[in-house]
Amino acid sequence: MARIEQPAYFVPPQAAFPTWYEWSIHTSWRVYARAVRIAARATPSAEFARDGFVIGTLPVDVVQACVAMIRLAPQIVMRGEDSVPGFRRSEKVYKVAKTLNAGHRYFLPSREKMEPLARLLETLGPPVRQALGTEWRVINTRILETLPSAEAMGPNAWHGDGFPPEILKVMIYLSPAGRDSGTTELKLGDGVSKVVEGPPGTWLLFHNSAIVHRGIPPATSPRLAIEVTLAPAWRSRLAPLFAGLNATYPEYPWSLNPLWRTAARVLGRQPDRSSPAVAQPAAVASTPDAAAPALDKAARAALKETRAAEKAAQAAEKEARAAKALRTRRRQQRIVAAVNHFLPVRAVNIGGGSEFAHAGWLNLDGAPGPANPRPFRFDEHCRFPLRDRSVRTVYSSHCLEHLDDRTVARVLAEARRVIADGGRLVIKIPDFDRALASWRSGDLRFFDPDRWGLKSLVPMWTRRGVADTLDARAAMVFCGFWNDEYGDHFSNRKGEAGAYHGPPLLGADDLRRLASTATPHEVAARLREHVSRHEPSYHFNHQNAWSRDELQTLLQHAGFTVQSFEAEAVIAAAADIPGIEAARAESLYCLAGVSRS
Repeated sequence: MARIEQPAYFVPPQAAFPTWYEWSIHTSWRVYARAVRIAARATPSAEFARDGFVIGTLPVDVVQACVAMIRLAPQIVMRGEDSVPGFRRSEKVYKVAKTLNAGHRYFLPSREKMEPLARLLETLGPPVRQALGTEWRVINTRILETLPSAEAMGPNAWHGDGFPPEILKVMIYLSPAGRDSGTTELKLGDGVSKVVEGPPGTWLLFHNSAIVHRGIPPATSPRLAIEVTLAPAWRSRLAPLFAGLNATYPEYPWSLNPLWRTAARVLGRQPDRSSPAVAQPAAVASTPDAAAPALDKAARAALKETRAAEKAAQAAEKEARAAKALRTRRRQQRIVAAVNHFLPVRAVNIGGGSEFAHAGWLNLDGAPGPANPRPFRFDEHCRFPLRDRSVRTVYSSHCLEHLDDRTVARVLAEARRVIADGGRLVIKIPDFDRALASWRSGDLRFFDPDRWGLKSLVPMWTRRGVADTLDARAAMVFCGFWNDEYGDHFSNRKGEAGAYHGPPLLGADDLRRLASTATPHEVAARLREHVSRHEPSYHFNHQNAWSRDELQTLLQHAGFTVQSFEAEAVIAAAADIPGIEAARAESLYCLAGVSRS
């Protein structure tokens, strides 16, 4: 069987498998799919092999019957725990389920009324089989209606699904597909994108983990669609399968076996569920106020006490789950840190923090932790422990603004030294252009305390006579410092008496005058100078800043060529970088290449 080169649309999945468990999952699917292809003695269609996607249309009567079925189906809600044993879950859903439910409606038809959906999948069978070159099976189904109010996050932001590449998706649009009516957009490389458009019944089969994509919410009317997750199979199994709204894909190819699911439930790997086809929505609590008049005082007190106990139990369960997740994460970080000693370095993260742990990545950070047992010191003489031109990617997220000018120059010089020809430098820093514009216009929204982690610091400001104002918050974003009494912000060693962590101590008039005339880099430099002149002890948090033009000039002097400042373009080009979309709202993104001339 000839080796197939990676097509142009292919985007590498996240560099890695943080645990052997992840490695075993991806390896089992790769081996399974290869065995299926060899047995089938077939290859994907030329179009699908070249583009990574295929678009088609289903008959109108099949679509109309399915729409009628859905309109009679009960509506359910997205929950983090909604998946059957043997399936992976998305941990992000625990945090964003409320937002997803606000922007989408989800439906689950009963077994007895699924005939139109089964017919639709049978109709879809041959064209998908032709595209794949093998038989295929359904491994999950979700029916959803996207509302015009849906936010541009989660499925509606640029992303790759992170599944094993052998697992694919089909999106079936039961209402018209288009920018106004709602659809999917694919990033195909070299700045080219594809917007799926067509009448009701349009379907899209694509490599959902290799192709960066996003959902486009409708402008006016809701968009009704069916999302089918599928995999190559020895024989076709196209019956609808509902494994849960937060079921991403089976852990292993054999996880769909009923015996395996039973074993997983008995071993406590996942909570019990009745069956994939009868997933139940979260219970809707009755409103106590309606029944309260009919209850005597003792009964109301007992009801109140019961509900308080339920809330306490839920809080305790949440805390225990968080503690368990932290222990698991720390264990995984230690394993990855150990494994990385034996793996070649493919990418560098400058200032990734004490918990960044991904196979094949070298994390350079000064804060010690399970994932960073050997902290790295940044200064004007530092040297990355790598050979010249040995890595493809150097990435820095919200780190450079913590360094002084000489250290930044050295770090960029080292980045240029270790990046291979054709490699890339990806930078994220706070959007200081927007910060300065918000400061000048008096817009407090950009300086929300939750966004910048200021809430716990404000009491210290008050003790030093610094009011919690827009000027103080803005100054803190450009240049903040802590004193010796505070301890160490980045290693969480914090003191009490006399502790201060906040903006430079300048009057409001001086701060406004500075903001009205200076560039971001000049603002940070003058604030930094004031601290160094007037404070007996200081350690900087932010101490540097650049506008887009200033950053471009800095990179040009360091031997780089800026390719893009557009967040969407940078995210699409760097989708394989872990955490590339974190802090997107307040960040300036930059993609640059090395100039060797």
